[in-house]
Amino acid sequence: MRRVLLRAWPLLVSLAGCECSPFGVETTRFVCAAQADCIEGFECVDLGNGLECVANGTQADAGEVDAGGLDAGQDAGEVDAGVDAGASDAGVDAGAPVALRFATAAQTLVAGACSQIIALETVDDAGMVTPVTAATDVQLSGAPASVTFYTASNCAGAATTTLTIGANLTSVSFYASATPAGAFTVTADAPPLSGATQALTALNAPTSLVFTTTAPDPVRGGTCLAATVEARRSGMATPVAGSTTVGLSAAPSAGTRFYSDGSCTTSTTSVTITGGSTAATFFVKPLTAGANVITAAAPFGSANQTVNTTQVVRRGQCSFPTRMALPDGGTQGALSINCPVSPSVNDVNASFSLSQATAALSGSELGVAEVRCRLSSPSNLACWRREDADTAQVHWQVAEVPQGLLTQRSTAFNCPPTIPLTTPVDPVHAFVIKTVTNATATFDDEDMAVAELTAPNLVTLTPTQCNGHDVQVVAWDGVTVTRGMAIVPAGMATATVSGLAAASGERALLMQPGTAFNASRIICASTVRGAMPTATSIVLTRAGDPNCVALEMERVLYERLDFGGKAVVREYTASFTAGDLSDPVTISPVDTSRTLVFSGSQLAGGQGAGETNHDGVFRFTEALFRTVLTNATTVTVTRDDASSAALITFYVAELVP
Repeated sequence: MRRVLLRAWPLLVSLAGCECSPFGVETTRFVCAAQADCIEGFECVDLGNGLECVANGTQADAGEVDAGGLDAGQDAGEVDAGVDAGASDAGVDAGAPVALRFATAAQTLVAGACSQIIALETVDDAGMVTPVTAATDVQLSGAPASVTFYTASNCAGAATTTLTIGANLTSVSFYASATPAGAFTVTADAPPLSGATQALTALNAPTSLVFTTTAPDPVRGGTCLAATVEARRSGMATPVAGSTTVGLSAAPSAGTRFYSDGSCTTSTTSVTITGGSTAATFFVKPLTAGANVITAAAPFGSANQTVNTTQVVRRGQCSFPTRMALPDGGTQGALSINCPVSPSVNDVNASFSLSQATAALSGSELGVAEVRCRLSSPSNLACWRREDADTAQVHWQVAEVPQGLLTQRSTAFNCPPTIPLTTPVDPVHAFVIKTVTNATATFDDEDMAVAELTAPNLVTLTPTQCNGHDVQVVAWDGVTVTRGMAIVPAGMATATVSGLAAASGERALLMQPGTAFNASRIICASTVRGAMPTATSIVLTRAGDPNCVALEMERVLYERLDFGGKAVVREYTASFTAGDLSDPVTISPVDTSRTLVFSGSQLAGGQGAGETNHDGVFRFTEALFRTVLTNATTVTVTRDDASSAALITFYVAELVP
């Protein structure tokens, strides 16, 4: 049996210019007692020579050396089965082992902690892994001497300085612990084999974790931010010895999401500081308005950072007064108002607005309730109408989406046949929001003008007799739009569009009823309500009274919005009998700072129309509603004219920008 010599070498030799042969770790076997003794990519199995760490998937080879190594009566230097001692079963000559070599890479660990497995192997003068023919002792030493060695994982049991490579084996493994922090050299000797040395670095463990990045104050809800955390000790950046998981959380828990990539597409709940590094970067998207507290927690400490966030959705109310008589006999008009938007949006082009106008008509000035609105500046929503015999109420909402959204606007006191877009859009990911104004005593074609995206760079507006328009084309990455044209035939109260490509559960409907009928027609024939009972269909309905279905609803342009991961959407219906003005509807809880509420019908006055059984020719306001998100679980649905029954289907969309 060979005996080892003790040696201790300070770590003084530079490794520059060293020409080292491959470790051969993928073909080397090491003695093990349990799976924990093996490094990643290896498994502890018995292939005939007892438990060994071998590369995953290794199978027993009929040409390998028997577990016993020698047949009875054979010389100690002979390999059984008649194979020469100097030849491997693969037919490649291998001389006797001449040296020890570390088969695992140099490690960095926390001072006083246990290392990962460290493996030694025996090699011949060509650097090929070669078994010893007899049990061989290996002596371990460290320099400085405060390195302790163990044969059990987690450095359990008694310390040792002696290992044994069994006969006909090529390797042995051990574990080490070093203290205090510093640079060490581990030496293994087994004369007459040449010894081996390897660096071992012990670090003082970090004791705290801090954020080294600061978020803007405030930050737009839905912004993708980079955040970096750093491990420290006594205020100084300190490497971690091994890969360390940092858990990520936030309060409120639903108010912030974490991602591993800079585009905020791959979600995560943790980030890893790799061994030997001091810091790690992750990405965060705050969603809920207010103070969002982000927490990063490592085994050695945690860090908090507050991100003050502005709401994704702003909302408010404003009113048109009635025109006022002046002392000189003239009148003061009330045809425009400005609605302050607070807080201001950062980017008008990354924002879009929804408006819902209601009024109680005292006469035949229908233009009182035909209101169009436009986000005219970051802090103002400008609204217009063409008649002012009565007051009108406007509920507005503005959504700002920092990434992947572009809104292009057109506004004028006329209705041109076409509206060109400066930037072409993909129609599959773009939808149209429409409001028009008119001065009229007859609710007919020009009051129901239809704005249709007919090409990537063109919106067609028909008819062209209205007195003003505000059109928004919203292109939003991740939102899928299915559009088409339908009719509700004469004599029918319902029309179904079926066979559509299946949409997700997060879908909403925008539709524009339109007619070519250029004369007075009863209101209930034109007020069409849309709903989506299934993922592949749309149902259009109007009141079923004989007078209401006598006329065909010649066209209904629909756009089905599939928000996918961009929103959580729920569909609700509110029913009103004659005389009912308001209905509080209970909804599933939402985050009010990022939720839109709108009707599926853009009849007139914005995105707040439904259907009514009113069979007169003036009061289309019976079917106009304001859907106001009163609190996290309530939408208050209100109309100002209520002589007839009405129904409205509306959508609650909690945005995930």
